[in-house]
Amino acid sequence: MTRTTHGTEMVCAEAAGAVVCGATTRRRIRAALLTAFALLAAAPLPAGGDNEVTKNNAGDGYVQGVEVAARWRFAPQWTAFGSFAWMYGEANTFPTSAPVKTSEPLSRLMPPTGQVGLRWDAPDRSLWAEAACSFACDADKLSTRDQADTQRIPPGGTPGYVVFDLSGGWRINENLDVWAGLENITNADYRIHGSGVNEPGMNLKMGLRWRF
Repeated sequence: MTRTTHGTEMVCAEAAGAVVCGATTRRRIRAALLTAFALLAAAPLPAGGDNEVTKNNAGDGYVQGVEVAARWRFAPQWTAFGSFAWMYGEANTFPTSAPVKTSEPLSRLMPPTGQVGLRWDAPDRSLWAEAACSFACDADKLSTRDQADTQRIPPGGTPGYVVFDLSGGWRINENLDVWAGLENITNADYRIHGSGVNEPGMNLKMGLRWRF
């Protein structure tokens, strides 16, 4: 589930009996949601029986991680900001049809991700501009299920990426704002781990906000 507060979204992912919540940027909300998982396994088959697959809780597991974020206004009109998230978890699963339980990384486990940026605000706060860099490390902690899912996850894992964005806005009056953003300005070819699709190349977004 998510909750939006001033451009930042709170994300809660329930996994292995625990709920982990944290603040995240709009780009990372999708990645965080992909962290939610189900522990599934095929039940052992009786000798000579028909092939039948059921979904059950596989066994014990855990997930642990840390997320930090900070903002620093080092001058009246300038603010530096950044965030970083890391997580790891394992679960007892049945990777094959044999009734042998093994411990392996959680499916679609998100790699370390982060963002750093710089923001400028006019003295009267009517104008603002922001530059941000988002990154993710290689996602190579794969479960047996991930290794077989070559439609969504490249062999060996999802490569890491670095993406740069520029944005700015103008507060015309107390009720009306306009903004624009140029995302992925280097036209990087990348994807969120487990998503199965590449993210857009360089693109322009514009918007208007009217308060009444």
